[in-house]
Amino acid sequence: MIQVLKKWLSQSEKTKDRQEDGLPSIQHSESKEKITTEEEILDKKEALPRFANRKDLFDQVIQKVAKDYNDVGDQLKTMLEADQMKEGRFLAHTLRGVAGNIGAKKIFEITTCLEDCFALGKKDKAAETIEILSDMMQKLFDHIREITSCEAPPQVSIVPPLVRETTMVELMRILERRRPADCPGVLEMLKTIKIPEGTGLDIDQLINLIERYEFDKAINMLASCTIPSPGSV
Repeated sequence: MIQVLKKWLSQSEKTKDRQEDGLPSIQHSESKEKITTEEEILDKKEALPRFANRKDLFDQVIQKVAKDYNDVGDQLKTMLEADQMKEGRFLAHTLRGVAGNIGAKKIFEITTCLEDCFALGKKDKAAETIEILSDMMQKLFDHIREITSCEAPPQVSIVPPLVRETTMVELMRILERRRPADCPGVLEMLKTIKIPEGTGLDIDQLINLIERYEFDKAINMLASCTIPSPGSV
């Protein structure tokens, strides 16, 4: 009974410590000592359905993630040191969305905490969490190199049927599915579709949002434009 009470009290103290700043508890030393499973680093089985079960497409996307976010830890440190809390929160939020799409569970968990740190101005906690994130990102990069070919994968193009007749309304419908597997096709559409004048659409910004799987922002951008009726483009 005494041992049970000691264990219960110990757990209560840990819960209390975690609730003091309102943030999840992520210990740097524990993250290094604890063996992280491959599934926690990158759960391919869970993520593949979002890529139409296309392993080639999934490999292409995670290689792009490794390239685009290879120095994200340094970027976040710089933002924190410069007191750029809004920018740091945005970058953590963007990386969180990417991690969720590709099944990087641990990175999703860590960036969720980091986004809160920036939002609440918890600079010490943010600095600690960035160190943990940097370690986990390196594990992700190493894992990506292990499971993908050293050679550059072939460029995958998923172009919807009758893409040249596709209107901006159809583009909106495809984006609303929020499927990373659709992104290459959407980017091809943007190269062939005629964007009418006066729509107020920043095509370069839209492409950037789609490449980062920021579907909600891309949809909102299209919704704020003057979209012609089907058959008018």
